[in-house]
Amino acid sequence: MGNHKVYLQYANAVHIHDKVWFADGESNGFFSLNLRDFSVEFLGGISFGDKTVPWAYYGNVHCSYENKLFLFPSKCNQILVYDMEQNLMTGIPFCLAGASEAYITAGVIQCDAKVWIFPYKMKQGICVLDLETLVLERCSELDEALDGVEYICNSGNVVKMNETEIAILSGKHTIIGVNLQKKKRIFSKSFDEAVNIWGIRHNSNSFWLLLYDSTDVYEWIQYEDSLIKYTLLEEEWIGGKGGAYSNIVFLGGQVVLLPCALKYITKVDFAASTIVKTAEYPKQFRFLDYLSCFPAFGAYTFLDGNKVLLYPSMGNMLLTYDAERNLIEGRESTVVIEDIPYLMKVMQKRIQMEKGIFQENDGLTVRMLDLLLDWNISGKNIGNKNCIGLRIYDDIAERK
Repeated sequence: MGNHKVYLQYANAVHIHDKVWFADGESNGFFSLNLRDFSVEFLGGISFGDKTVPWAYYGNVHCSYENKLFLFPSKCNQILVYDMEQNLMTGIPFCLAGASEAYITAGVIQCDAKVWIFPYKMKQGICVLDLETLVLERCSELDEALDGVEYICNSGNVVKMNETEIAILSGKHTIIGVNLQKKKRIFSKSFDEAVNIWGIRHNSNSFWLLLYDSTDVYEWIQYEDSLIKYTLLEEEWIGGKGGAYSNIVFLGGQVVLLPCALKYITKVDFAASTIVKTAEYPKQFRFLDYLSCFPAFGAYTFLDGNKVLLYPSMGNMLLTYDAERNLIEGRESTVVIEDIPYLMKVMQKRIQMEKGIFQENDGLTVRMLDLLLDWNISGKNIGNKNCIGLRIYDDIAERK
């Protein structure tokens, strides 16, 4: 049996010095990527006891301070603190009313040695973490400033406007501004219900609005209170239609749109008020065939003023987009599963889960079939009979 490569799924990425630190969304393994030679190092697994918490730290909501990384949860109830010098992971629990309740972080705002943590469900409360003392407290003044807001829509929708002012996406139609120092609202802007927003980003004097059900993108110029629509010229989808964009990168004077279900990376043509495709992907690049509800691209790392490193959640390469040359280059980023026992255990556990051997959107699918052939296949009482992975499993069991 030969070595088996696994394509890692970058659930966020924090750039410090010459490395990018990230959690693998599929396995909750913790890794670093060396930007000098693009080597990947396994640092450890994120444990939740006997619980299965997929994509527990997914989203653009992480930060760093001195020699520590802070990962904020999307589906569990602890902040992870990773000491880069000691290679030590610890947790800071959220004190939630329900013991089984998960804290879902919509966004974080870091100002020097403090970080404000905004939940998806506002009833869970806004918290502030002192990055030096690691003391976590409820920020009741901000709770009051955002009284009436039921939820912040999706991850990443808490944006920094300047050193003292932030904005959140309330529901799907309203942007609310807050002064962090004064703990007070500074504006509230509601859009027509036809503008069904899932994400906001901020750059200079403008907010950029990403929509649920449209390939259009809006720019709201706040000081003018004017709304500009940019229309995609050509739609090309990876599979079935879904959310068009997953994120925005402001790069070298360009507004670059990272695709979710759309096939290509695009950018805004300001003169024509349109959205156009950037460069072609490298010939060897492909989206993996288990693309599901997660974005094609999410996290990114600036390499310089004109280059950005992109991490496809469901692709076989890391991509570098050079805005100045309008060029996309790629390189494979994998690990050998036999070299990392943690990943092997994750795969074996998934195979034994009651939901079935694999699902079509599972990250460890057809390329792992020969591992199954080496294992003792027994029992047929698991899974959904309509799951293609289980049908393969049954066929292997019969052949044995």
